[in-house]
Amino acid sequence: MRTANRTNGGLGGVPIDARAVLSGLIMTAVLLILCSALLTAFGITAGMVPSVRLLRTLVFVCMAGGGYLAGRKCASRSWLNGILSALVGFILLAWLTGGPAGEATPWLWFRTILLVAFLGMVGGIIGELQK
Repeated sequence: MRTANRTNGGLGGVPIDARAVLSGLIMTAVLLILCSALLTAFGITAGMVPSVRLLRTLVFVCMAGGGYLAGRKCASRSWLNGILSALVGFILLAWLTGGPAGEATPWLWFRTILLVAFLGMVGGIIGELQK
């Protein structure tokens, strides 16, 4: 009985494509900058402050967008590259902003990391399907 050929897109045994992950991180940063510029412009014209829920949602969308580009650029295992891109982007963002707020429990922090990993995986899979 013959089994499926297991290849990694001709790149050897490394399942993670560093260029794809870096592309995903750059896409995440660009999306975050665009969203923050739009929110600032909207806030100035409307005189409103965006809610925390809206900001969190936009961060999650940006992480999924980075996972999408990582999945689109990699040769194989797009879900893994999407997860890695989203997690590294989220950890960098958390480090730049000072980490979790004082009221965040470890469970909430862990749940957020799982959600970001899931969104990166979904973005990577969709990016693979769009090739």
